[in-house]
Amino acid sequence: MTSISESSSSHESVYAVSKNNNCRRLLLIWLDHSSDFQEKIDILKEFRLSKNNFQTFTELEQCKNHIQTTPSQHRITLIIRDYFSQQLIPEIHDLVQISSIYIYCTNEQCHYSWIEKYPKVILLI
Repeated sequence: MTSISESSSSHESVYAVSKNNNCRRLLLIWLDHSSDFQEKIDILKEFRLSKNNFQTFTELEQCKNHIQTTPSQHRITLIIRDYFSQQLIPEIHDLVQISSIYIYCTNEQCHYSWIEKYPKVILLI
């Protein structure tokens, strides 16, 4: 038997699908060299995720290791500062755990022609 619980927000549908004790979880991971926790709390509220489904990282390697060791049945939405994007996206884009990547732009002139070859990068914000 399959059960689906859903909570909608303006950006994303947060879901868990259970089937015979296998659970698919949506995880939101934020990689940002800034430590503006209020901004991250606001995002957490907007996506309506519990603290267990939302993780922040300030170090590239820690974030990459966490993503690579996340079970393959989970789905990760990654928010990444433009500062880290060219380093991390080529390394993690093809992982099955990654469902979408949002680049958080810190300047008004975000023009990244290189992201065209990465279809999971769905939005520049």
